[in-house]
Amino acid sequence: MSGPNPFLISIPHGGTSVPPEVRDLVNLSRKEIVFNSDPHTRRIYGFDDAVEALVDFDVSRIFVDTNRPPYDYPPRT
Repeated sequence: MSGPNPFLISIPHGGTSVPPEVRDLVNLSRKEIVFNSDPHTRRIYGFDDAVEALVDFDVSRIFVDTNRPPYDYPPRT
């Protein structure tokens, strides 16, 4: 088989941006937002050229993963 593999890769927690709708409500520093993200998921799952489609979300998981336990931080998890 030539060409990309027939897979869709979704990277929902790789982003670090703050949505404009809540920007004025956030008191976290950039460092805290990055710490609460899943760093390197874009690197680990970045199969851009090898798969049919890749979906990547730039918004930090702080704002999209609302069922995450409050103290579920690396490196413990």
